[in-house]
Amino acid sequence: MLVREYETDYDVEPRLRRGGERHESLRYAARQEPGVAGRLESLGAKAFTTTSRTSAACGACRAWPCSG
Repeated sequence: MLVREYETDYDVEPRLRRGGERHESLRYAARQEPGVAGRLESLGAKAFTTTSRTSAACGACRAWPCSG
């Protein structure tokens, strides 16, 4: 499961970890990753970047820890 990978490979904020108040946000992001990766691959994309700080400011990204 990607959530376990995130928690072991990355510095995940405590409130996003299992048992944290925002853990469901991390789970939501993990469910989205395979679809995004598949779509980018189908388009022949070689790289990916995000404007997550902008998304957090407007509240568009449910997975960003500071949006809620």
